[in-house]
Amino acid sequence: MRGLALTVFILECLGFGGLVLVAPALLVETVNGADPIAYGWVRWAGANLIAMGVGGLLMLRKPGGPAIVRTMALVASLGTVGALVFSRVRDEWDGALWFLIVLVALNAAVALGVLLPAKSSDPSSDGSSSDELGLGLDPL
Repeated sequence: MRGLALTVFILECLGFGGLVLVAPALLVETVNGADPIAYGWVRWAGANLIAMGVGGLLMLRKPGGPAIVRTMALVASLGTVGALVFSRVRDEWDGALWFLIVLVALNAAVALGVLLPAKSSDPSSDGSSSDELGLGLDPL
């Protein structure tokens, strides 16, 4: 039963997240009706949903371990940066520019922090010396 629940969670996160990331206008117009509103801010929620779906896939494949959380943080942070920059380039973002800059900078810093190798004295390290993100990649 747990595997089925996790599979439904993964499908929901990846499906809904992909829709929100790629076509936010469709979601906003469906939910909000005919009232036109800015929808560029919705894309980053799609990136975070996709990250949760990726985490669910990793848990289904191999339960446990901090590598799953690090991978989810990396996917969410890079996805958020990409979604917000894309939204600004497409002129969908009509909010305060400082807020966009702060979010992009914070998420880029999180992604960089997740990618950097952990120090051996870092208590949050799981002790693995290679493939810390669990992606089958060699460490930098």
